[in-house]
Amino acid sequence: MSQPIRKASPTTPGQSGPSWGVDANTAGGGVWAQTSSKREKLLELRAEITAGKKTLDDMATPNEKCELDFADGLTLLVRSTANHNAEEDWKCCDGEGGREVLEGLYEMLDEGESGSAAATKVLNEREYGDYLNEVVNRVDRFLNSTASIHDGEETLTTTRSRLASHLALIRDFVVDPQNPSAAEDAAAAAPTTTLIPTPVQTSFTTCLILYKLHLFKSTARTLLDSWTILTAVTDADVDRAAVRGEDISPATVLPRDKINAVLRSAGRSSDGVAAVWDLMDKDDDGLLDQEEMERVVNIVLDLERGGLTEFVRGVFDDGGDGGVGVITDPLGTVPETKGWRQRRRDRKYRKQLMKSFNQAASHHFEIEVETPHRLRCVYAWAEKGHQDGQVDSTLVDATPGVSDDGGGGALASIVGRKRYVELDPKISLGEFREVQRECFGHLDRVGEEICGSWREDLLVVHGRKRQFKELKRDCALFFGVVSLIDLGIFLH
Repeated sequence: MSQPIRKASPTTPGQSGPSWGVDANTAGGGVWAQTSSKREKLLELRAEITAGKKTLDDMATPNEKCELDFADGLTLLVRSTANHNAEEDWKCCDGEGGREVLEGLYEMLDEGESGSAAATKVLNEREYGDYLNEVVNRVDRFLNSTASIHDGEETLTTTRSRLASHLALIRDFVVDPQNPSAAEDAAAAAPTTTLIPTPVQTSFTTCLILYKLHLFKSTARTLLDSWTILTAVTDADVDRAAVRGEDISPATVLPRDKINAVLRSAGRSSDGVAAVWDLMDKDDDGLLDQEEMERVVNIVLDLERGGLTEFVRGVFDDGGDGGVGVITDPLGTVPETKGWRQRRRDRKYRKQLMKSFNQAASHHFEIEVETPHRLRCVYAWAEKGHQDGQVDSTLVDATPGVSDDGGGGALASIVGRKRYVELDPKISLGEFREVQRECFGHLDRVGEEICGSWREDLLVVHGRKRQFKELKRDCALFFGVVSLIDLGIFLH
């Protein structure tokens, strides 16, 4: 396993030392020079920008511009959700009935903390599963529900079909393109901000509610899948217990209030880190081992990554003729007169977009951001107060059934054999945060990072299409000229 480089002060060009330059991917926290095939391709495409155009966005066709606008609208939704994480911020939204579901979820959390259920301060595995499954089921019941609409005659409609018209307008959630700070202002303002164009204001707040519900559902599912991780003991825990002469086993219960804190943090990665950190801290000393620290970060990434992916999948879901249209259709709607060939092309197009988004969501942090390496650096560079930041080396009694050579552990314990252990210092949340904000700022904006990475992927796809089109034109021109020359030679 590669070790993190030793942290050093920024050096002048030409001297040895880590690179502290900030590139497009590590904005707000680059600590080494990264290489990326996508970065290099974008530089290549920018070099091909024609006269009179300033950016790759200007090179896009109208349909490609719609895709980029959709990515921008999605980013605005994610940013606005992160800025409005309090329960009060959502009372001004409607969301086709989604607000009532969201309020019910918050009431469920409040009841668990102060109501009759508060007597159960800890949850065992069965209670833990039932509690989180209830969150998932409430969101699913809303998305799959039906309602009667009286418009001349009674019509039965589903929640998904009613939401379709709002989701199709995500690409229109564009603030003033001539004012880059307008998007920041819109995201920081109230969910009903007038900075969003009036015709799509209702759709904007509806999509905010729907995205928030998907985040709640994703958080609950991630916690359901993480029971073993959250209750497991690490090798360092076993060694520390052995030093104290104690036995240790996986936890059998988890505190309800800590689980609720993670659910409340849905959509805000910075709060999610603190909440999951507290849930992982089973001995309540505020300190975690390096392995536990890495588990916290991986869970936080999954919380928002899952919700965002499900939300986008809902946008691209076919849903029949009444479903969400292709984002390049006029006004984001699907004409009712589309034939089966066009609908087939639309489905293929949506699958391609969803595939590219899934790749961005799954690969960005692992490959482009290099999360494992950054986490090793965060732990190595943090000023840890535990054990004065030093490795504690000691001898402990051999654990029955375990030995260094893979056998004879029980016998070694009987005859008093010792084993040598090294206890690395633990790290606190404050110590982690101090370094993380410097070299791993991406963790505080997980959703925005994924949307930004996907937008770059779209720019690369668009650029390759232009290059292929130019290649075909050049090849046709070349063979045309060669054919004329051959024809001239043949005639003479």
